Amino acid sequence: MRSGSFGAAVLTAALTGVAAAQEPPAPLPSPVPTPPAAAAPAPGAAPAVVAPPTQPSQPVPPADRIIGIRVVGYQTVSPDTIAHYLGIKVGDPYDPEKLRQNFPQLWEAGLLENARIEAERSPEGVTLVVTIEERPVIKDVDFVGNKKLSTSQIKDAMKDGKVEVHAGAPLSQRDVARARSVIADFYTAQGFRSATVDYRIDDISKTEKKVVFLIDEGDKVKIESIEFTGNTAVSSQTLRNAMSKTKVAVWWRFLSDNTVYSQANYEADVESIKGVYQSKGFKDVVVKDPILDVYVVNPKAKPEKIKRRVRITIPIVQGDKFYTNDITITRVLQSGQPADPPDASVFPSRFLLKNFKDLPPGSVLNHDKLVEGLAAIETMYKTRGYIYWFADPAYKEVGKDRVDVDIRMFEGEKYYLGRLEVTGNTQTRDKVIRREFGLDEGDVMDMEAVKKSIQKISQLGYFKLGEEPQFSVRQEEKKVDIVLKGQETSRNEIQFGAGYSGYDGFFGQFSFQTLNFMGRGEILGVSAQVGKVSKFYNLSYTVPWFMDKNQSVGASIFSQDYVYSTVQETRRGGTLYYAKGLGLFDSVSTLYSYENINANYPVATAPVPPGQPAPPQKLVDTSGKTSSLTPAYRYDSRNDPMNPTRGFRLTAAVQVAPDVFGGTNSFIKPTLGSTIYIPVPLPRNAVVALNGEIGYLLQVGSTPLPIFERFQLGGEQSMRGYALGSVVPLHPNTNVVFTDSAGRILGGNKFFVINAEYQFLNVGPATLLAFYDFGNNYYDTQPISLTNVRMAFGMELRVFLPIFQAPLRFIYAINPNPIQPLDQYGFPAANLTEKKSGFTFSIGRTF
Repeated sequence: MRSGSFGAAVLTAALTGVAAAQEPPAPLPSPVPTPPAAAAPAPGAAPAVVAPPTQPSQPVPPADRIIGIRVVGYQTVSPDTIAHYLGIKVGDPYDPEKLRQNFPQLWEAGLLENARIEAERSPEGVTLVVTIEERPVIKDVDFVGNKKLSTSQIKDAMKDGKVEVHAGAPLSQRDVARARSVIADFYTAQGFRSATVDYRIDDISKTEKKVVFLIDEGDKVKIESIEFTGNTAVSSQTLRNAMSKTKVAVWWRFLSDNTVYSQANYEADVESIKGVYQSKGFKDVVVKDPILDVYVVNPKAKPEKIKRRVRITIPIVQGDKFYTNDITITRVLQSGQPADPPDASVFPSRFLLKNFKDLPPGSVLNHDKLVEGLAAIETMYKTRGYIYWFADPAYKEVGKDRVDVDIRMFEGEKYYLGRLEVTGNTQTRDKVIRREFGLDEGDVMDMEAVKKSIQKISQLGYFKLGEEPQFSVRQEEKKVDIVLKGQETSRNEIQFGAGYSGYDGFFGQFSFQTLNFMGRGEILGVSAQVGKVSKFYNLSYTVPWFMDKNQSVGASIFSQDYVYSTVQETRRGGTLYYAKGLGLFDSVSTLYSYENINANYPVATAPVPPGQPAPPQKLVDTSGKTSSLTPAYRYDSRNDPMNPTRGFRLTAAVQVAPDVFGGTNSFIKPTLGSTIYIPVPLPRNAVVALNGEIGYLLQVGSTPLPIFERFQLGGEQSMRGYALGSVVPLHPNTNVVFTDSAGRILGGNKFFVINAEYQFLNVGPATLLAFYDFGNNYYDTQPISLTNVRMAFGMELRVFLPIFQAPLRFIYAINPNPIQPLDQYGFPAANLTEKKSGFTFSIGRTF
């Protein structure tokens, strides 16, 4: 415990002169009488300060110099530290008044429990003797009883609450008590309304203590019901739906944390409730404090098994409903006073008012539409460098139920990008990151471009931005400096793997890839995968920002072997690639590809009489060369290339393979694909993903379409629940396959596929999702039809492991309408049989 009084017990009575000849201590050169010792202050409190002298101090004699400073009782607090806080050093004039003035600095440093200062006089001068008792140091902090909230969570809460109770800090009873309050508030915010927190301080040594927080978590209080009073204009169900963070505990929300009452979540939902009313013209709505009825569900249970629930009643004072009268825009100064002239100077006011076209005179005063209009105007200004733009709509009631809206708008001045700096890039060159930024130094400070640039840099995959950029404004120069802070991520990947897949059977995998070769952002990759069904070998090299321009070039050579639906296919070849960036997320490209293709296709033979041996499987060898050029357009704003949770992707390509390119196959194959990822609030971190693809194969001249270029659907990478390549065109009503003159089963010349996923559970590297796939493959004479489709739905567990470049997938699919395709002789085609349901394991992505 700290004790002592600044004026009485510490200074006035203790600062005494002691003569060298052991004379009685002489009083300090001050006429102030020595007052009696004051009572010690409460633990952790500052000492009391006595009144200043009522008479002027006598001048300090020139001979009274400090010749020494001796500190008694110190262990960790050095004499230099004591002298620093007292503002004295050897050689200074001895000034008791200065000591009195500086003593609070020493006390408030929080290093001492007690302090006493004495002056020993001698002919040479004064020696100050400072006797101290140091405050104990916290050796350790422990938490007992916390099971549902981790110690790291509690420490984070203490850090957020700016509580200085940690190992190495001086012990303060006040800080420990405050830490207890912060922990208790944290438990309440997490829904543990019956939690209690206490503490004790254990002795380790005279100067070291251990602080132990004793926690009784109680239980989380689930929400039994949410009711409203006074809501005559809006239904209770509508208001409950608006509350995204406070929900009634029903069985289908068993994974949600929002069914536990939290005051912080409730206060956030209050704004949502107000938003519902304000969008309907009730601008003065008031949502009062909730009435909480907490009760015990199982009163006869043991104390540790007690469960509590709460019934919430929310009183609403709606106020009157208002309608829009006139909307005006008034330019103001930064102080809020009207500017001269009051009209907007950057954009004409009449042009800005077009953003409020949905609020004509007489319409309901809709706060949401007003905010949308203001957001559109904000974007207009901030894309032009007016970074300090702001607007404050002011309401003025006109008549009984009309409101004039005066938008008081500060435009500010135009700013430009000053210096752009990158920190944390120990390997990646500055220009590799800077070139992804949509602005150059000296450009107008377009805040929308800044946001998109940050997202673009995040897509690189080898440099991760760890926090928001640091902005520094140079007011006089009207420039903004930006510092991008990040860290290098693994740029080189060497992977070995083996496993089993429903697609490949047993397989082995090796790959090496660097996304940032030599720190230049270039991509070098070597990969191989050998399995029962497929064999892949690939060597590729890509140079983004070729010649320091927003363009890239690349090349690859590959060897691929497939076995699907008893078809054996081999492809050998290479590609040359060129792409030109159009914006931050879109580009156009041209790919030249040369492939040498060889395939063996099985042919169904006529049935044999019963008892006769089946003839050997007949195979038709097919080969050809494809020399093609594929122009394409690509847009990709996904936030992560491997595991995206938001963003949009669009690809459009046309593969053109004419005879003049030197190949034996001639065709045109346009394809279109689009994917969108949408975060949804229920449950936390859930994502809805939609993907659509469509393709068409066109004949060029009289050359027949190559059989190996026809579309083959089915498998985990297109339609789950179907075997690879098993979705082929069928004759309507009969389900007979289409064949060519050699008896080979044909794929389609057109197709479409739509995949839908709901990713609702994420735990570490694992993601659980529900899916629904539908689409079909169509023959040359068949149109694409939504009444002639195949479909499947089911569940999938996706696990991301570092040893693979793609997720491991455990898929259970259900086919609600399985079909048995028939060969040209009317017998079941065993390799195309569709199953009612089934489980598969695979590696890769559907889209």
